[in-house]
Amino acid sequence: ALLKAKCKALLEADDAARSQGGAPGKDGAPMLEVKSGPELMDLAEEALMRVWEVHEAALGRNHPGTAAACLSVGNLCVIQRDLRQSKMWFESAVAIFDECYKECVQVTAATESQLGHVEAKLGPDLALSAARHLERAASFYLG
Repeated sequence: ALLKAKCKALLEADDAARSQGGAPGKDGAPMLEVKSGPELMDLAEEALMRVWEVHEAALGRNHPGTAAACLSVGNLCVIQRDLRQSKMWFESAVAIFDECYKECVQVTAATESQLGHVEAKLGPDLALSAARHLERAASFYLG
């Protein structure tokens, strides 16, 4: 909430200064200027890691909200092309969903599918594991 509030306040101050014809930042530069994609990724990673920390602390390890946070971090790792890290986060999410629901439900199947695709991209050593995850997802969807 603090990170979101800081970003919102900076954006509002920047918009207010621009609407009044002023220069919000040094030398007329905006107060909040993200210069590159990597900076956005760093901000996203910081925010998602904080969400995971808060969920795990407040809800406990074996809670669907904690699993969803793991899934979000795993998806960011895929975007960043860190497949080994995404595999770890997806495995955690599946384990938590399994503990919470005691069976494969839609969110578990979707995560299993993502995990299977990541493992397939990590190479032939994980092909059997990838196939098992994809098979579990398919079994859920095909009933």
